[in-house]
Amino acid sequence: MLRCLFTLLSCLPGLVLCGQDSLVLRPVEISAPREQVFAVGQFSQQFDSTTLSRYQGNQLPLLLAQEASTGLKQYSPAGLSTLALRGSAAQHTAVLWNGFPVQSPMNGLLELSLPAFAALDAIHLQYGGSAALYGSGAVGGALHLYSRAGTQEGFHGHLGLGGGSFRASNAEGGLSWRRGKSALSVRGFFQQAANDFVFRGNFGVKQRMPNAAMWLGGGMLNAERRTGKFGTLQIALWHQQSARQIPPGRAAETDSARQADRFWRLSAVWTRRRGPVVLKMRAFGSRESLDYESLSTPLAESRLQNAIAETEASYRLGRQVFHLGLHTQYNHATYTDWQEARTRGRAALWAAWRRSGRRAAYSFALRQEWADGAAQPFTGSGGAEWQLGKHWRVRSTLARSFSLPGFNDLYWPVLGNPNLRPERGLNAELGLQYLAGNWDMQLAHFQILIQDWIQWRPGADGQWRPLNLLEGWSRGLEWRGQWHKKFGGGVQLRVQAQYAYTRASDLKASNEALKGKQLIYVPEHQGSIQEILFFKNWECRLIQRMSGKRYSSADNLSSVAAFGLADLYAAWHKKTFSANLSLQNLFNRQYEIVAFQPMPGIQLQAGLNWRF
Repeated sequence: MLRCLFTLLSCLPGLVLCGQDSLVLRPVEISAPREQVFAVGQFSQQFDSTTLSRYQGNQLPLLLAQEASTGLKQYSPAGLSTLALRGSAAQHTAVLWNGFPVQSPMNGLLELSLPAFAALDAIHLQYGGSAALYGSGAVGGALHLYSRAGTQEGFHGHLGLGGGSFRASNAEGGLSWRRGKSALSVRGFFQQAANDFVFRGNFGVKQRMPNAAMWLGGGMLNAERRTGKFGTLQIALWHQQSARQIPPGRAAETDSARQADRFWRLSAVWTRRRGPVVLKMRAFGSRESLDYESLSTPLAESRLQNAIAETEASYRLGRQVFHLGLHTQYNHATYTDWQEARTRGRAALWAAWRRSGRRAAYSFALRQEWADGAAQPFTGSGGAEWQLGKHWRVRSTLARSFSLPGFNDLYWPVLGNPNLRPERGLNAELGLQYLAGNWDMQLAHFQILIQDWIQWRPGADGQWRPLNLLEGWSRGLEWRGQWHKKFGGGVQLRVQAQYAYTRASDLKASNEALKGKQLIYVPEHQGSIQEILFFKNWECRLIQRMSGKRYSSADNLSSVAAFGLADLYAAWHKKTFSANLSLQNLFNRQYEIVAFQPMPGIQLQAGLNWRF
């Protein structure tokens, strides 16, 4: 039955191409990011600087929780936060900054509470497999982070200050300048919080969260310069460091665990546009460190260095765009308990093609990657969109993807497994969009099959080791809708809603008790609704979000309770000045996303912003 479903969905891109040619789809600039050009048929959400400004002083997990129905796994405000899309795992979501992968080769993750909003100008969330465009990790989807130089001519600046509950405070500021062929921007940021909220512990006893303080600070520099008549050079430098206390959770004794992170990231992109040809030379380098220590664990230090070089060329011929690319990457990692440094060299060749008609658009991408000289799974993707009349649009995609084992899986002292195979994914999606007047609604059905899924399981000796055990099958429905209406007197009303149903299970479960069971920490139901009111200089938002229960054991006998939250946001804008106030968890619900890891109750946050 599963193979029949994938076969049916794989035929849809071809069927879509049979449409007529009479209605223009949105044009695409060939120098735009790959997910905007060659990911036809895939759903994505885009959050610009206006959206990001609402989350000043907060962290990325809050934006994802309020604005997207995603598999967010958050231990606490100061603890680990990861993103898993459509029933996959966190290592199946690629995270890219300015188009370069920044998830750690050690565990395949990027800790989501680390990137500061003040360092980012845009965020794109892309659903579905896209390994043909971005390589290892893009199985469930990809999270794209962007930082850019200012676009306004002249000299400009901004300053933001904020604070809130649990002794939280934040500050950010920046200056930008653009004139003729040159642009430069620099910004700095800092935030800290004690996170000492009150929660009900074991036996219902109220207590204050211990050992949960955090701070982070850093800066960003962006520069841009036109080189000659056709070229542009863009450089971005991002430095950040943070220190966090790791709270012990509801069921553990107080511990003094702490973690310190630091990184430098540098990207450079040279683009040459002349006629129908666009050539890009791209380079990236990073140095990262992580130090962890607790009462039960001596100081553990990990150091990571990454280098990436890419060359891309695009050529437009009428309604078609042809694209070729070469990718090389080198990773070097050390860890306290490793006897030697671990390295990985990677290379990839990819090709992509897009055709945009008057009623249809479609794209294909192919990629072959090598790691340490060994060929990795060949990947490809195809997608199509077809306009049906004035108001309806059909889209469909089919993709193969893969994810390399992390250094921790391969080389963890004594327990690592150097014989692990890459995880392989097969994605299919069919979507329908209705757009007319004040309405915009989308419905999508997706299927993901992940083979050789790496799981850590206890052996006969009781020791946990990683093995290619699980064959995950995730399927579901996603619905998103928006309605807006303008009234007189400067009043506007907008309602945004989304809902996701996800069923994820293991097709190779050896134990009868595990067959057909929902994978742990994948909620079947989750969604949100926002009511937004604009009145002259005022903006008010009521955000209601819910998540169904999440199973915390493979046999589904243990679970984390479902929860529903309400958040309130209000802002006042006046030319270059704005003030905002937000109340999160308005009704002071006690809830957990991960078992025994309490989340905060009601909390207040306020901020001021000045642009000049």
